[in-house]
Amino acid sequence: MSIGAGDNPFQSPSAEQVLSAPAGKAILAEGTFTQRDLKATYRALVYGWRSILILCGVSLLVFSSLFGQLRGNYWIALAIIYPLFCLLPLAALFEGLFYLQTYWRTQNAELAKEPEQQRIAIREEGIDFVSKRLKAQLPWTRFARMQAKRRILVLILKPFGFISLPAHFFESRDAFLAARDLIAQRIGRAAEVASDAIDAEDYVEAEIPGAITAAGTLTKSEYYWTNWIMIRRGLLTTTVVGGGLLAFSIFLTFDLLASGQASRLPIIVMFVIAAFLFSLRWIRHFFNLRRTYRDVTSKARVRWTITADNLAATSETFTFNLQWDEVTRTIFRDDMLILVYQRTQAFALPRRYFASDDDWRQVNQWAGKS
Repeated sequence: MSIGAGDNPFQSPSAEQVLSAPAGKAILAEGTFTQRDLKATYRALVYGWRSILILCGVSLLVFSSLFGQLRGNYWIALAIIYPLFCLLPLAALFEGLFYLQTYWRTQNAELAKEPEQQRIAIREEGIDFVSKRLKAQLPWTRFARMQAKRRILVLILKPFGFISLPAHFFESRDAFLAARDLIAQRIGRAAEVASDAIDAEDYVEAEIPGAITAAGTLTKSEYYWTNWIMIRRGLLTTTVVGGGLLAFSIFLTFDLLASGQASRLPIIVMFVIAAFLFSLRWIRHFFNLRRTYRDVTSKARVRWTITADNLAATSETFTFNLQWDEVTRTIFRDDMLILVYQRTQAFALPRRYFASDDDWRQVNQWAGKS
């Protein structure tokens, strides 16, 4: 049975299951990834210099709208009003998003049920990641940057995604610092090297009795449709909220100008910035999706091995295992089957991946029972 980390951040929690170590010379990091580690990952990703600038900028706009009413009480304004009524509520909002956003909320609930045992090997060539569900070999060219904190290292993948290395995964502080320095060096060096195309792999037939194999590369339309299934609700919410904020800002601007209260216009700017930030998230998401297809998905051939109980996806760099009862939603189309996992990930199985119509119908039948 796994237990939580103790006071020593470099003491890894014990676990019954021990994963096999990757062969070769490497810095090894192994331990149990917990809710505490997930929250540390979230904070490392959220509290970068960009978000801190936004946090301070918006809070200063709010403060500037109140400053005229506090004239003559500058010390009270700076010591009490700004931190308590301008900065603190926005910081609380950042913290609350951890429990509101679907991905973080879902992952946190999964880790509450069962913390995940992980083993990570940091090599000269890249990083090998092994967990109960996923195995991946990632070259340094797949990483964009590293967020280094005192108790955790977060490696950010291109165009999105991440791998977390909590301090308690390492044997000592020296090992933790050595890993940090090696990762920073390799990511910096890889940034100067163009990423090579992924060669197609010739797959063999499944060796599991009764299994069905399917293999291929997603087209751009299949890729975008699969992602549209996942983001359409959030995009609609963003459109409604962002449009509402913008409409309210326009209404408030005309109202203040008509009543001769132009000095309160900084409040309007705050609402406009909020609407822009809501939109910016999806603009960035679209460009990230486009880069993902161009740099990764369009070059990767995925092979599926499917039985009545589970599915296994294998490409040149990863292996992913999934039980049918872990699929939370199934979308049936004439030309494609879409499987939603934990409400945060979607996998597409186009009909053309299958060798025969009988295989396609059998997999649809299994999916219908999940």
